[in-house]
Formats: sequence, structure tokens, C-alpha cells
Amino acid sequence: QAAEQSVLMLLDTQQLSADDVIALESLAGGFTAAGLRDQAGTLLSKAAELLDAPQTSSDRATLLRIGASLQALNLRSQAVGILTRGIRITGKDTADSLNAAGFQSLGDLAFETGDLEAADSAYTNSETALEANDLQARAALLVRQIKLAVASADATQTRQHYKAYQRLLGQLTGDANVARMNLNVAASLLTSGESAWAPDITLLIEQSAMIGASDAQLISEVEQMRGQVAALSGQPDAALKMLRLALAGLGSDATPAQTYRLYWQIGKLQAEAGEIDAALKNYERAIANLDRIRGELLQGSTLV
Repeated sequence: QAAEQSVLMLLDTQQLSADDVIALESLAGGFTAAGLRDQAGTLLSKAAELLDAPQTSSDRATLLRIGASLQALNLRSQAVGILTRGIRITGKDTADSLNAAGFQSLGDLAFETGDLEAADSAYTNSETALEANDLQARAALLVRQIKLAVASADATQTRQHYKAYQRLLGQLTGDANVARMNLNVAASLLTSGESAWAPDITLLIEQSAMIGASDAQLISEVEQMRGQVAALSGQPDAALKMLRLALAGLGSDATPAQTYRLYWQIGKLQAEAGEIDAALKNYERAIANLDRIRGELLQGSTLV
């Protein structure tokens, strides 16, 4: 607490300049790790203020990075203002990787707050700004557009974006990033509730399994998706087995989102089986991670 007060007093008493931005970001990271969200946000906002009139690509990249950090802290209104400052409005219809990243983040924020129309507009702007040869970024954007189309119950857009994603896959190297994008797409298609997507969901999961055969964490993520499919297919025992395997495989490397998802799904299956005490314990474990992933939950709730 004394360190917290000293740092915040420093902001009021010291003459800071743009040269101090990196140091403030580093301090904010320490407060974030300590669970002091508001204080971390204060430091990040101050760092952004020091870049009053961003002139260079480096300044814009820093603003986008700060905006993303604020978004991760669920400080959305602050994040929007700072991300917008990192976007070059003049010539926004030309290729600009920073604009593409900025618009994508704005789309994510709009998605989180339920403004699906604004999210779609921002993602479209991001698509326009993408560099032609940045296939990985284009694929990552399509993953978001598929998720948004499913959340909007727009079957036509879902199909169009999915076809574009499939075409792009053939041009990408099969690595862990591609495998995880496949799993994210599979999760989105699964939430649509459309049985017609079943073959595609299975294909995406098994492609990820092949790519990640030697990656223990990735295979755990695959098992989680297999468990979810089994649960929705009326195979609760098989689903529980797969979900527990996934949890054990992730171990201490599990992210808050993964931990939340697995404990919630295990608890849900236990509750449906009448194992109320066990279910409550797993729901409590899931809730312990809730604040750290609130933004992801708001983006279509594909975690549950």
C-alpha cells in the first residue's frame, strides 16, 4: 500500500515526459499483477497523456498497446479513447497495419458492450486496413468475424466468413496459432446450435489435434473442445472424462479463460447429473477467474 501511494503521488509531483512512458507501463504491469486494476489504469492513462500528439508509428503503436492493456483491465471507456488516438484517420482506407490492429481492438470492445453493429463496422475497417500479405492477421480477423456473425444469428455471413477462413488456411503454415484459431472457430460454430456445422467442427478440432500432437497444452485445449462436443451430443460421461483430462494436461500453465471454461463446464455436467456439491465447488473455482476474463465472456459467451 505504501508503494502504491508513493507511485501515485509521483504522478502529481514529478514533471514527466514521453521518455517516461515505458517506465509507467512497466509500473502498471506490476499493479496489474497485484490485482490493483484502478491504479494500473491510472498509470496507463497517464502514460497515454504523455503522448499528446502522436506523430510517429512508434507513438501510435504505444497508444494501441496501452489501449489493449486498458481493455484487458476491463476499463473500456478509457481504452476506446486511447485506441482511437492511435488510429490514423487520414487515409484510413489504405493499408496500415496499425490501423488494422486499432480497428480490430475497437471492434472487440464494441462486441463486449453488445454493440454488434459497431463491432461489424470496426472489423470491416480493420479488414480494409490489413496489409495484403499479412495472412495471419487476416485469419485472426476472420475468426472474430465468424464469432460476431454467429452472435448476430446471421447464417449467411457466418458461411461467407467461414469459407474465406477455409480458403486462407491453405496458405498458412500449420502451427500452434493456426490450431488455436481453428479451435476458436469450432467453438463459435458450436454455439450456433446448427447441426449442419458438425462435420466442420469435427474437422477443425482434429486438424488442431494433428498440428499440436507434440504440444501438451494444445492437446489439452483439443480435449476441452472434444469434451464440449461430447456434452452437446448427449455423452456426459465421455465429456467429463475429456474435460478432466484437459484440466490435468494444462496444469499450472492454464490461463484464467481456460480454467474458467473447464471448471464451469465440469460443474454444469455434474449439476445435470445431480452431483450438486461437486458442481458447486467447480462453479466456485470458475467464478474465482471471472473478473479477469469478463471481456471475453461478453464477446458472444463462447466460453460457456
